[in-house]
Amino acid sequence: NPELPQNPILDLEMTYDEGESAKYGFPHFSEYESKIDIPITDDFKSDVFFAGRAKDRLPALLDAYHTLSDAGLKVYYFLTGVPKEQQIELPGVEYAQRNMSYREMLYHTVNTRCVLEITQAAQKGYTSRFLEAVMYGKKIISNSPYLKQSKFYSPDKVQIVNNMYDIDVDFIKEGNGFVDYNYNGEFSPFRVLDRIDEELVKKFGLPI
Repeated sequence: NPELPQNPILDLEMTYDEGESAKYGFPHFSEYESKIDIPITDDFKSDVFFAGRAKDRLPALLDAYHTLSDAGLKVYYFLTGVPKEQQIELPGVEYAQRNMSYREMLYHTVNTRCVLEITQAAQKGYTSRFLEAVMYGKKIISNSPYLKQSKFYSPDKVQIVNNMYDIDVDFIKEGNGFVDYNYNGEFSPFRVLDRIDEELVKKFGLPI
């Protein structure tokens, strides 16, 4: 718990969220994820894909859905945590009790034209959706202005919106569904090991 003093039995505590890093004085590291081989289909399963817990994001997700579907785009949502009374039957929206498997989620990520992410307001860090978009060469629509700090940010690959009704649907329609971020393993778990070594050297003065 970051509200408690640092645990004396640990040599190092770190966080991937820059806001928490500044607030609690923990060293920061970038999110990491390993890239695995995922089959690519001959045609896209969707134009825009979202998977995750709806939480308080359901209104924004529905706003995005209507913006995209009204433009003739095929949307696929896999939503968990939506109470029965809030489940609105819409084409391409699946409500589930359990999370989609990680491999299946990546399959839909690779075989969509664009990934949608909606983050919580206070979050200051990269989500797994952003990492996956970069690794697998997919466009992404996000409400996180933090992404502009990334070396991978480019307005032709990453569209940042505050209001889901402001989504530029042409951004999704343009191109062949794949973009090149010039990714070179920057999110590899090995990079995190390097950061841990770096922080331990700072703390104890000796290379690990």
